[in-house]
Amino acid sequence: MKSILIIALLSLTVFANETPELTKVMNEIEIKTKATMYDTTAEAVFTKGFRYLNGIETEQNTSKGLLLITRSSQIGYRKAQEKLATMYCTGDKVEKDLKKMCLLG
Repeated sequence: MKSILIIALLSLTVFANETPELTKVMNEIEIKTKATMYDTTAEAVFTKGFRYLNGIETEQNTSKGLLLITRSSQIGYRKAQEKLATMYCTGDKVEKDLKKMCLLG
């Protein structure tokens, strides 16, 4: 949210004097903001999946938890990838599958 406000303020205060350097900085801020929002979403999906998987503050639902953790992993959340790799390596709540583990790890 702060980044969005910074972008808005920069746009308003220097719009008339836009330079290539300013455009570059604004683009970098926008990319970082999108990446942060993306990571937060992936993290939220992982956290929800982890809670379902382990019955934390909700009824345990292994299939729903696995689905959410897998989604988080597919959009690049490293912690989800590591969790799935560990699960496939040890056979924890999934069938042991070393090929899938290697693809995730």
